[in-house]
Amino acid sequence: MDIERADYLLVGGGAAGAAAAEALRTLHPSGSVVLVSREADPPYYRPACSKELLRGEVERPETYLHPLEAWEEMGVDLRLRCPVLDLHPQTRTATLAGGRTLAFTKALIATGANVRRLQVPGGHLEGIHYVRTPGNAEAICRQAQGARRAVVIGGSFLGCEVAASLRQLGLDCSIIMPESAVLEAKLGAEVGERLQAILAEHDVRIYAGLTVAAFEGDSERVASVLTSGDERLEAELVVVAVGVLPDVMLAKKAGLALGQTGGVRANSRLESSTAGIYVAGDACEFEGEAGRQRVEHWQAARDQGVAAARNMTGADEPYRDVPAFWSEFADWSRLEFVGTAAHGARVVTRDVEGRAGAFAASYGDDGNVTAVLTVNAPGLIEAERRRIGYVT
Repeated sequence: MDIERADYLLVGGGAAGAAAAEALRTLHPSGSVVLVSREADPPYYRPACSKELLRGEVERPETYLHPLEAWEEMGVDLRLRCPVLDLHPQTRTATLAGGRTLAFTKALIATGANVRRLQVPGGHLEGIHYVRTPGNAEAICRQAQGARRAVVIGGSFLGCEVAASLRQLGLDCSIIMPESAVLEAKLGAEVGERLQAILAEHDVRIYAGLTVAAFEGDSERVASVLTSGDERLEAELVVVAVGVLPDVMLAKKAGLALGQTGGVRANSRLESSTAGIYVAGDACEFEGEAGRQRVEHWQAARDQGVAAARNMTGADEPYRDVPAFWSEFADWSRLEFVGTAAHGARVVTRDVEGRAGAFAASYGDDGNVTAVLTVNAPGLIEAERRRIGYVT
């Protein structure tokens, strides 16, 4: 069988893989780029899956980063529904779906993450959804049209965004979570309580300090959620948002080293334990200025994809990570965050003068600010980020 060849093999059509492909077209215009994705859709804007697409405000093609034909015009060989079955670092070859072999010079592992699934009784019932793809968002949107009550499992960014979207669609909505306040693990209790108050103002009910004991219903469809506190919440629609797990199956099978937090281990140049094979996005655990880290947001994954592409073309530059992300609760609230907030770091919050409901927070110890956050204060984040000690 003939072996195909490419200068660059990009495994994964998410934020990191797509950004790397775009960058490579500029950095090495004559290089051949093959971008393989297990998904049916071309690379898309994933944040829409908990917001505009879930609410039915946009159609699926509107979330695509580029129309399908644009990838061909860019000179990127985009292959959908084409998972990589095996990666062979020593021979620089990959086995694609269908048994075809592709030889490459350099590769990028950008396999993303898989949703964490709840293992509780009743988890098989219809009406229980997870959010990761446009298809997931569309399924939730369709069911929301005929539902009255919804329950969201998890007080993460995704959980809060989904709950806000469902409320905007007119559903009675509750959040069940083990923490005492939404986003407490990421942003601290004080900030979490403020954000929880915003949700409560819009009639999102919070059941804190609880987990799911079981999903209940008839033989096919969910009808209620039983909590660890023996509370039973009626729901025709349930969305589970309890985090993701980095997809490292391909990398592990290929013998690449894994890191302490479960991602594929990479150095500060985003190169894996095997020279010439790079890692970016949710699957990457890299050596950053604040220690070993993983990115946690779509834009950060895109930034990593560009950085990996630069190094794949010979830049040899460390990835300068200044984590930054944003989140929106429908049209009620916009949160912007820059920096690294260690668990347990001191948090100082203040109201933003002249802006009703707006506040800012700084994170750090001993006067050293490591992260800043703003809520409902457009434009303020750029001024706040100058306070971070390691940002220039």
